[in-house]
Amino acid sequence: MFTTVLISISISAIDKTIAQGMDPAYAARQILNCVQYNKPDRVLAPFTNHAAIIIRTLCPALYFKIMAIRANGQRKGEVLVNK
Repeated sequence: MFTTVLISISISAIDKTIAQGMDPAYAARQILNCVQYNKPDRVLAPFTNHAAIIIRTLCPALYFKIMAIRANGQRKGEVLVNK
């Protein structure tokens, strides 16, 4: 059984996030490994995103408190970015 995954992105200009993004070949290998070994989930993201998933699972109140603080900072015009 073969599974075909097609991803099509139409971008007129590459922004900073895309330019600093993950190597497409690495992402493709990870996706193919998931299909090959029948793994339902794979997070292709920086460590901070993995940490957020773990915090939300183990301590949802802490996660939502952190997200509320980030949202308040963004409303005030501050941009909080993962570095």
